Amino acid sequence: MPCLLVYAEDAELRSSLRELLALEGHEVLAPATPAEARAGLARPALAALVVDLDDGGPAEALVRDARRERPGLRVITLSGALEPVLLGDVRLSHPCRPGELLAAVAALGPATSPARS
Repeated sequence: MPCLLVYAEDAELRSSLRELLALEGHEVLAPATPAEARAGLARPALAALVVDLDDGGPAEALVRDARRERPGLRVITLSGALEPVLLGDVRLSHPCRPGELLAAVAALGPATSPARS
């Protein structure tokens, strides 16, 4: 089953993103540290990375590591910055509406579609 990795330093945001995506049927990894997130990049079923860039350096480094280690991995970035940060396939303003995130995940294609029974 395809899986999404969600990284946000803020525990409340990380939990909210995880719950939202899980309610839509996605398998979600939500590591609390950059090291745990990097370890999650090795998961074979990983289809996409959702990362809050407002965390600064560690989050940007995670995206760069993902691009290097998993070149085909799709990346959705959340950012409150006025200047667009062009690290991901999809950039959403932070905070974003739940529907915007779900639409962005769906737009990444079938690899990120949850398995439904």
